[in-house]
Amino acid sequence: MSAEAKHTGSFMAFDENGRMCMVWIVATVASLAAEGKQRGRAVGSSVFQTSAGETVCRIGAGAFQIARTGRILTTEDPHAP
Repeated sequence: MSAEAKHTGSFMAFDENGRMCMVWIVATVASLAAEGKQRGRAVGSSVFQTSAGETVCRIGAGAFQIARTGRILTTEDPHAP
């Protein structure tokens, strides 16, 4: 079984000053194989990252926080979880 991080979606969020930040949804995708043949894929839990690769934590409905800086982001984007 091999696993890789895969960009599965994205949404726009904004800080208190109105600056836009693109947040990526990244999931671990594992290839399932038996007897040398691929049998399917399994998708693991998702994580959030800025387009610059910084970790983003979900703190509530439509609210996120950049882990390193503490910067709060909010969104009404329908693609946001």
